[in-house]
Amino acid sequence: MTFERKFYEASIDRFGIEQGTMIWHADTLEEARSVGASSIGGVPLVGRRFGPGEDPRTYAVTLSYEGRAPDGQPQGVGIEETVEGEALFIQEPIELHPSLDTLMERFGGYRDTDGRVKFSDTLPSRGTGSGSGLSRGARTTATNPLSGRTTFAVAGLEVLHSYVRDSLPGDLFADLNRILENLPSSLPSNARPVTPRGRNWMKMAPRWVARGNVVQIFDRYRLSPPGGFTKELYELFVR
Repeated sequence: MTFERKFYEASIDRFGIEQGTMIWHADTLEEARSVGASSIGGVPLVGRRFGPGEDPRTYAVTLSYEGRAPDGQPQGVGIEETVEGEALFIQEPIELHPSLDTLMERFGGYRDTDGRVKFSDTLPSRGTGSGSGLSRGARTTATNPLSGRTTFAVAGLEVLHSYVRDSLPGDLFADLNRILENLPSSLPSNARPVTPRGRNWMKMAPRWVARGNVVQIFDRYRLSPPGGFTKELYELFVR
């Protein structure tokens, strides 16, 4: 039973997380499944891959290590963070359009028996004269561009705030669905966008991924449609 070990190669990202590999050569399948240490310098083993080596009668084994070394950057002290924005394209019901009354007046909107907004197939007559928007002399046979429209598109945004901790914080889910006028000051200021006028933010459910002996957390904040999220709908069950 003989092993040949090659060097350990690793990189450390901005969160202080080390990712490394160690390559071994093993004579048997049993050795390929067991060779190597469960950690290197305190960084735990997270994966094992093996296959035929240079000599087809042997195995090349690649061990993957990931985590933070015990003598690495202490938790909560100078830990680097990232903030990134992700564009969204949201379809909202036409009933939520901020200028719904104007749309209904100009384009012949009405509510059906279920209270849903509908638009005629043709444009309503506006009489004579001129004005902004549609011509006031539009014929009743002109095609209505809003006919059949039940939703409208809103450009949205989701902000992800990423950081690393030794384990999931106990209060990670405390503020789910909380409505915020602006993003928290805990986000790095050079990557914290200004809230557009007439909008606010909702704290969404975070996502996270275990990376060896630490966990990377992604707090998520969703920008509201125009008019903002209605705070009164959520404040009763957000404590």
